[in-house]
Amino acid sequence: MAKWEYCKIVEPSKLSGVPVEPARLLFMGTSKDKEADEPIDTPEHALARLGEEGWELVSHNQILAPVEGSGVLPVMEVFYLKRKLS
Repeated sequence: MAKWEYCKIVEPSKLSGVPVEPARLLFMGTSKDKEADEPIDTPEHALARLGEEGWELVSHNQILAPVEGSGVLPVMEVFYLKRKLS
């Protein structure tokens, strides 16, 4: 049976073109000591680097929230990736 490792890129939405928080790359583990969290410059650069390292994009979600007077706006994007363990 194949075993996988997972990570996700989290990018908070931008207000007036400026990120609310920096984008982050989170490596998920089976316990806290196997998790890692690193800042990234852009999701696009992180996706390119992860692709070169053998990671595959498995899901992309845009989280929306109601904003008074503006309807529904995106508040976060999350990219989920996996890579087969050797």
